[in-house]
Amino acid sequence: MEQQNYFNIFEFSNKQRLGEKGDGGYVIGVIENDPYDCYISCGVSNEESFSRDFINKYNMNEHNCFGFDGTIEKYPYNYTNKISFIKKNINSFNDDHNSNLSFLTEKYNNIFLKMDIEGGEYPWLLQINEKDLSKFKQIVIELHGVNDNSWGETYLNKMRCLNKVNSTHYLIHLHGNNHSGMTNGIPNVLEATFINKNYFTQVLRLDNTIYPIPGLDFVNNVFKPELEMNFLNKICFDWQSYVNFYPDLSFITTQDTAWSHWIHFGRHEKRQYFSNEFPSFDWQKYVNRYPDLSFITTQDTAWSHWIHWGKPEGRH
Repeated sequence: MEQQNYFNIFEFSNKQRLGEKGDGGYVIGVIENDPYDCYISCGVSNEESFSRDFINKYNMNEHNCFGFDGTIEKYPYNYTNKISFIKKNINSFNDDHNSNLSFLTEKYNNIFLKMDIEGGEYPWLLQINEKDLSKFKQIVIELHGVNDNSWGETYLNKMRCLNKVNSTHYLIHLHGNNHSGMTNGIPNVLEATFINKNYFTQVLRLDNTIYPIPGLDFVNNVFKPELEMNFLNKICFDWQSYVNFYPDLSFITTQDTAWSHWIHFGRHEKRQYFSNEFPSFDWQKYVNRYPDLSFITTQDTAWSHWIHWGKPEGRH
């Protein structure tokens, strides 16, 4: 699967920003009438405005809220005192200085996780099993070095981590951290919001929203420009319908040219976005129809295969 496909965003309209309008604030999906039984903040440092707002919003307390950071001596209680501080770093194992959070996943089942631990997210994600990952109802996580082998982890393992999270959760929001740059049009550091798929009774549609979203997304570094997110949603762009709908675009003959036109001109001119999403896609029937696709075991993988290979090959 192409890297950009790991960042397919799915429609979720009820979003809210908590924390500062800058570094330290994040966007969540607001889930009504289904309370969290645990809140975890990993990577406290000296900024906990998000934890303050989240704990107040969901009326939680120090008995079910936990802050982890082995690099500081004490928690910044000026933000909130409704949290228990544990001076440990997050890792793939447990000892006197590290935790893999297993003592919490053994106790709680509807956890909200906020994680910004400078690349340490990958060893933790690599070690967690699907059963325990499914206990996190929502995850807001900073993903570092997504384009290369930086931040202490290989690019391949980073993609394995994303594949694991995408198997249990929907990505519903994404923002580029402008403290870091971009590589091939993709921010090197991303702030991602995931919601557990078990919360939904039907498959979500891909989101055609243009990111970043004014009012929800804010620059991390006020001295640098916001990062564009033009790599998003290319997978579901029906370039042929787009070109055929507008006679003045008859000169466009390739998907890349059509996508470039949409990004740089079409969306600003309020032209219609055409999606090749197939909401009634029966992925099991698709896989069973073609014996060479027996390796496919999930709807997401089947859909990705149809978009990139099946459709061009005339499969249905």
